Amino acid sequence: MRQTDPRMKFSFWHKPLLLWILLLCAPVYAKPQNVPDTVITALKSRGPVVLSSIYPKRTGVGEEFLGFPILGQVELAPEESVEIAESVLTGLVEADAAAKQNCFAPRHALTISDRKFLICYACHTALVEVEEGRKVKLAITESGHAELAQAVYDHGLGWQGWQPVGDELRHESGLALTVPTGYTAQVSAGTDSLDLRSRADTVQQEERPGRFLFENEETGEVVTVPTSWLDHSTTDRPVWYLLGRTGTFDSARNERRFRGSAFELARIQAFLKSADQPSRRVVRILVRPLEDESELQTQIHKLRRKGYELEESEVDTHRFKTARFREAGTEIEIFVGSVSTAQGPVLVRAEVPGDIPNPLPDLIRNLVRVNSEQK
Repeated sequence: MRQTDPRMKFSFWHKPLLLWILLLCAPVYAKPQNVPDTVITALKSRGPVVLSSIYPKRTGVGEEFLGFPILGQVELAPEESVEIAESVLTGLVEADAAAKQNCFAPRHALTISDRKFLICYACHTALVEVEEGRKVKLAITESGHAELAQAVYDHGLGWQGWQPVGDELRHESGLALTVPTGYTAQVSAGTDSLDLRSRADTVQQEERPGRFLFENEETGEVVTVPTSWLDHSTTDRPVWYLLGRTGTFDSARNERRFRGSAFELARIQAFLKSADQPSRRVVRILVRPLEDESELQTQIHKLRRKGYELEESEVDTHRFKTARFREAGTEIEIFVGSVSTAQGPVLVRAEVPGDIPNPLPDLIRNLVRVNSEQK
């Protein structure tokens, strides 16, 4: 079967959803998912399976699968078809119905017995054709992700961004990386950035006592809600997200004042109760192919704009710009630089809390070694 690769790019820094928003949107309880019988029947049918590698953004260019461009397509052998169909079925029947998200950036698709499955593992969501012309969105676990990614790689199909292949994460450019021990990898479809996070963490050392003043616009009554850890210069955004309103902030008192209804007060109080906890910091490392030297300069410029004093440092023979700052009692060091590999330069940005060992030397050696072996 034909294979296509239009070489479409979608390059920008991955911006993960705000922790606040995730907190506000988190489901309160698990709800079993009802998978339609037609979907289960199709995945158990042992019929021919066509795998498609999908570009995760609608472009209106080239051949499409339920509205998304196809980067490559192949009919799988029977043994491979059974393994993938069973894994996807497991991911659907075991998923919590509340896990699916509104965002949707699919990278894998299947056609089985004339049923179409379009899957976004980043959003834990699958768009499934249950009958001709009718589609439903279902939640899906990680089950099937590694198998689909491996099949895309094994059959030489094009793909976008990073995907898990065996024990490695591989970028469409050929760049490969083994995830360091003790780290988790987060890859968002539609971006070229890989976000690595440590499992070790540092708890915020200093409290930021403050308070939230709410004035009932109906009665004029002012309710004061004291807080121990929140910095109220940062609570404006989640309150706006929650209610579509903002308040005024007194930096000297770490105090935010808001005027609204009793209903809005109740929602804010519920939010403050769950959010007023000491923050926890982990090592965060962003890795992406460096296509243009100006991207590195942009990252350095962002640090300068924030007022950081930058210094030169060397990490495993590579030059980095570094900055140190203290936040809520925690010392943090930032590193920004590029690493030369056999697959080309790689942009690396890391934030390392002071009491967690710096993983960059090992990560850099890993990048250089793995990509030298791949060449």
